[in-house]
Amino acid sequence: MGSCRSIFERLSGIQQLVTDVSKVNRNHRVLGTERRENVIEHSFAAAMMCWQLCLDLELDLDLGKVFKYVMVHDFTERGLEQDFNAYLHAGDRAAKDTYEAAQLDALVVEFADFSDFTTTLTNYRDRADSEAWFTESVEKMQAIVLDQMDGWRAHIAIGASYDDYCAHHKRVLDDCFPPLHDILADVIEYGRQTYYDQPI
Repeated sequence: MGSCRSIFERLSGIQQLVTDVSKVNRNHRVLGTERRENVIEHSFAAAMMCWQLCLDLELDLDLGKVFKYVMVHDFTERGLEQDFNAYLHAGDRAAKDTYEAAQLDALVVEFADFSDFTTTLTNYRDRADSEAWFTESVEKMQAIVLDQMDGWRAHIAIGASYDDYCAHHKRVLDDCFPPLHDILADVIEYGRQTYYDQPI
């Protein structure tokens, strides 16, 4: 198989990585509980949304590639107790980028005998194709949908104001995969109308 590692060692490495990533909590709560959503749960929900949207819009995308991207897109958050918040200041954004770049470099070395995985990670980071861009837009959509369904608890916890919501999601929409623009705009608008501190 082109590797001196046994199959057990290779599979154990994957299991350990998934276990490590499952320990990375997001700011969002699992609906109806006080438990935070973890990265694996976020990725699975985003994968289901990718599947539905790809079919609904009859997009000419490789769904297999999309699923690979969505499975691994947050693996560079390995080692964190909690992921970086979307409402980051410039200094925090630089820290996030530095941390995730270092994790990507480490994963490329650790999984040198799983090049499809490391190439997928790298291509997602570089937004190398339409599938990567589509996936990136949908995973942001998943967060908005969950937040709205959960009564904006994650936003309340960090004091994200109505103006913060509007400004942040304008940037998200401006950077959206074009065929998803109208759907994301509708999701953002629905959220705006239900936001916890919207103007009267």
